[in-house]
Amino acid sequence: MAVPIRHKNILKTYVDDATKAVWARDLVSLAIQTGGLLTDAEQSQILDELLNNAASPTVPLPMAFIVNDPTVRILRLVHKHGVNALADNQEIVFCEEGITLLYGQNRSGKSGYFRILNQMAGGEINQTLHQNVYVATPQPIEVVIEYSVDGTTSPAFTWNGVAAAPADVRHLRFFDSRYAQNYLSCRGGNTYFFKSQNLMVFKAINDTLDFMKELGATIDANVEAGLRGLCSTTYKDALTRALIDAFQEELRELGMEDLKVALNVENLLNDDAEIAITLTNSMAIDGILSEAELKCAALALFLAECSLTGGTQPIVLDDPVNSLDDILIERFAHRLSKMQNQIIVFTHNVLFKEALTDERCFKVYRDPATSRAGTRTTKKHVLAYDVLTSGYAFGYILGDTNRRTKFYLDRAQDKLSATPVTDEKGIVDDLRMAVEWAIDEVVFRGLAPRRFKGSELTDWGQMELMTGVGATNVKELHDIYNQLSGLGSHLGYSSYVLSATVSRLQALHTRIETVFSSI
Repeated sequence: MAVPIRHKNILKTYVDDATKAVWARDLVSLAIQTGGLLTDAEQSQILDELLNNAASPTVPLPMAFIVNDPTVRILRLVHKHGVNALADNQEIVFCEEGITLLYGQNRSGKSGYFRILNQMAGGEINQTLHQNVYVATPQPIEVVIEYSVDGTTSPAFTWNGVAAAPADVRHLRFFDSRYAQNYLSCRGGNTYFFKSQNLMVFKAINDTLDFMKELGATIDANVEAGLRGLCSTTYKDALTRALIDAFQEELRELGMEDLKVALNVENLLNDDAEIAITLTNSMAIDGILSEAELKCAALALFLAECSLTGGTQPIVLDDPVNSLDDILIERFAHRLSKMQNQIIVFTHNVLFKEALTDERCFKVYRDPATSRAGTRTTKKHVLAYDVLTSGYAFGYILGDTNRRTKFYLDRAQDKLSATPVTDEKGIVDDLRMAVEWAIDEVVFRGLAPRRFKGSELTDWGQMELMTGVGATNVKELHDIYNQLSGLGSHLGYSSYVLSATVSRLQALHTRIETVFSSI
């Protein structure tokens, strides 16, 4: 899709105009450089330039501004420690040219990583990160992110939860339920307003002007009028037919082409970077969209704006398909398969996970090493992880090299190795989970019918019939499972003999490990 660049030319002309105030030129450059996400420190920088009558600009305009934004790729993220209850030393290696999928149930910790990326990159909606309240002495936040710009790897950035990330990292785009709610909202009848990310640059300019005036700064009236007029003019120029066309194309991709809209560029709310959108053929009562229609419209607008920036900046999505049915979920997954952006998806929706790991459409990897080693195909590459919780620690990242069975076996062994052993019930629970996941990963080789995946395993006889030569493993796991179920009913009583418990649990652990390692 062609990129409208006239508004970019208008801004560049202003920045290059030596007759304009230095601080005003730097403000426009800084707003462009940060995507309209200026920090308090950056706003204060512009104020200092105004007060000190700066002689020459200090903020360079990005080299790629006229043609494209830089191509940024997130390569690796390591949570060292400190964020909420996320487990320490968890690493995510991202698929550079495809989709990175992180799947986990509610409260698994996956959204913690979304909040890290969002907060680090200066996402529009501030989602405060807290230190880990489950430990006696919380550690400071330390997150390491590695990224590349136009194919060149940049120095790793260590984030402390407060400092602004490098400007290039702030090119990430974010979408979650909170963004959807704030992105497109009904203001009565069949009129909605959506927050335009493409207009954030201009919002930042207006906000900074207001910021400086609130602090008592005297701004030349002509300079202020010129900047505000620049924003107003460019607002309207940025909202060309291209945005409407892109929006309608995204709606078609989702099978919602009957949802006709008109964008109102006459009543722009500059302070909020909002644009009026009117449904022109809504048949719903009072023109109100259903929850699914609203989500589809928000996603379509979001993707349309992403396409019009001209770059292939990373897109980060947290549970984007809530309220969508299976058909819409598959259509959205198919749409993602055709995008050139690096895409990072966090989801608890198993249908969305299955749609994104459908090998008819995607080349799926569960090991970062193999995703890089594999040859390019016509299929979109997907690197898949599971996100699990352990006790009060959330966000364990697992791929094929650290499967769920092994995860629970290792966790049980850690508890068994404690001196003294104090969490017998936790060990039993972990061993039961290891048995359940061994059914999927060992017996069915990862192809278990959904009724057996991570669920209560009751029909052991049917599984024996289904697995044929694997029936021996099923019988062994069945016996272990029965013993664990019996143990669980006795745990917690003072009469329970600790030494016997440890010995027996260790023996059961060894038996599960034997089955797990049998392939």
